[in-house]
Amino acid sequence: EIAAARTATMAAAEAAEAGRANYKNGDYKAAALCFTEALEDIDAEDTHKLYSNRSACRMHLQDFKGAKEDAESCTALKPSWAKGWARLGAAQGRLGEVTEAIESYEKAHELDPTCDEYQSEAAKLAAPPPRRPPPRRPPPPLNTVAMAPEPFGALDAPHLLVRVACLAGVVVYATSFTTDSSVLRLKYKSAVRWAVLSALLHAYRAHGVPKLSADYARRLFTDPHAQRLFGVLILLVGSGSLFGLIPVADAEVAALLAQLVIRLRRNVKTRPLSLKLIAKCEGSFLDGSGRVASGVLRRCSLFEVTAALVLLLEFATPRRNPILVLLYWQYLQMRCLLERATAGGAAAGPLHEAFFAVDARIVVVVARVPLLAKGYARLTKLLARQVALPKKG
Repeated sequence: EIAAARTATMAAAEAAEAGRANYKNGDYKAAALCFTEALEDIDAEDTHKLYSNRSACRMHLQDFKGAKEDAESCTALKPSWAKGWARLGAAQGRLGEVTEAIESYEKAHELDPTCDEYQSEAAKLAAPPPRRPPPRRPPPPLNTVAMAPEPFGALDAPHLLVRVACLAGVVVYATSFTTDSSVLRLKYKSAVRWAVLSALLHAYRAHGVPKLSADYARRLFTDPHAQRLFGVLILLVGSGSLFGLIPVADAEVAALLAQLVIRLRRNVKTRPLSLKLIAKCEGSFLDGSGRVASGVLRRCSLFEVTAALVLLLEFATPRRNPILVLLYWQYLQMRCLLERATAGGAAAGPLHEAFFAVDARIVVVVARVPLLAKGYARLTKLLARQVALPKKG
């Protein structure tokens, strides 16, 4: 029995030594297990120190309740040891027991007056908490700009075919290698007409029969896809603009995919295909629920701003069309005003983001020529005033 006791004591000493080594290396979980193993020997030397060490480990592991229990065991075994009371004060402080923690630190300082740390910790707990500035109120949430959903109905299949025809028309026009302007104009007009029909069908399916009411106007004019109806109608004025058709095609692809998801969900057998389609197109065209992703609106807005700039550059070519340029920029101005109204007057929304992105790139280019930079700065101020909402009153 004596030999067995000696063996157990040696094992406890080795476990305690391993615990101290793990603690120095920052492995507090392993250190706590070693100290627990050492504490299994009831005859281990300095048992109060083992409880103190395990309390320190548990403090690092955020186990403040366990740290307090170990510190209480330590002080019960050796009430005259100051460090045990300091351990207890630290645990009590983290548990919110401020009064008890101050008393424990004062007891530790009473037992060891040479250690100023105990007194300073008590003073920290006794001091009133620093005054924090009042939290800033978050800005009011902006109304989410998203394409209005199209409920499934009798016009779903015809609309699907119209979208396919529109996309086919854009592809035919984009891949035409002929130089015959009349043929190109015919293909361009065909694609735009299909886009106009698709936008009309969307407005009817998403918002119902046109009504002379403020609610209907609000829903229609805050729907980006319905707003695009004005854009495609303006494109009919031109004789051909591939840059103008790109945002139209991008929006139609996303809407077509969202429409396919709805159709696939209606049948139990094809429902898994809808999940695969969402997973394949998530982020680029669809969101996680199968609706048109917000990234599509931002991408289309960037294409629209690019198309507007290309129309301006065409003024230096025989293809210039002043009426188309004027109408298209008025259309973008209307869109900016609607975004500001939706955002409570803030310059926020997909089209604003697109203008900011393009503006940042233009500024880098014109900054090399001071005269151009000055003229561009005046132009941006003028455009900003054009899309500012009128002040109340």
